[in-house]
Amino acid sequence: MARRGEYEPESLPNDYCAVSIETAGYDFETGQIAEVAAVRVRDRHDVARFRSFVAIDGGVPEDLKKNAGLCDAHFTKAPSRERVIAELLDFIGDDALVSVKHGRFVRPFLERDALRYLGAVVPNRWIDLLLYARHEGALGRDSLTDLCQRLGVEKEPVHRPLADAIATHRAFEVLRMRAEGAHEIPDWLMTEESRVQQLGPDTERWMKERKHSAPWGALGAVLLLGLVGGVMEMISEGPQDPLALAVCAVGGVLAALRSRSCVEHNRKLKEEAGL
Repeated sequence: MARRGEYEPESLPNDYCAVSIETAGYDFETGQIAEVAAVRVRDRHDVARFRSFVAIDGGVPEDLKKNAGLCDAHFTKAPSRERVIAELLDFIGDDALVSVKHGRFVRPFLERDALRYLGAVVPNRWIDLLLYARHEGALGRDSLTDLCQRLGVEKEPVHRPLADAIATHRAFEVLRMRAEGAHEIPDWLMTEESRVQQLGPDTERWMKERKHSAPWGALGAVLLLGLVGGVMEMISEGPQDPLALAVCAVGGVLAALRSRSCVEHNRKLKEEAGL
């Protein structure tokens, strides 16, 4: 349970590390850390990243192959557990650590291996992103992916520690900014759709029209090619159906103008939204 005041804006660190791990097996007694990642944050910005596979005993479990897309080849040259944990502890230093479900997953595994292989403790402050999201009333399903979707935060679709650590940092910052009353969220934290919604209805309209520029351009090209083909055939073989030529000419011109209009909207969108 969160301590009183733990998630108040003034108590949250501007410098911290977002941490994530992947394991071969989820049982705390027998599971092995297979991959670790951390994102170092200074003044709320991502300034450095750490990622490493970890040598594991036995082959890669089927659930790890299915969920993370990993295979035995990823671990053929993986460094030892002692080396990876030592490098990770050196990377995070004394920083506060932000993670997902740290009390049930990330923290127990890291503290276990730090003690088991290095005889070291991890005294850092831990902040659970999902508990913070629940504190702010932003949590739906108990997952990082769902939280990012709710917040409109950019997240890579792959389920891997580095992608999750990056998304953890971004979601944490968006939650903080909302709690602080920010009216706009920086573009680098948001998905393209969220950036468009934040910019207002005119930009949303431009975004929708941008999607139609390619079909309109293709239609205009087809009709104009039909017109050119008809003219060439008329020159070589005599008069053709004037109505068909007129339809191709008018349709091609209108479609080309429509495509140009959509492209112009797209240009404005890029200028104003930085997309």
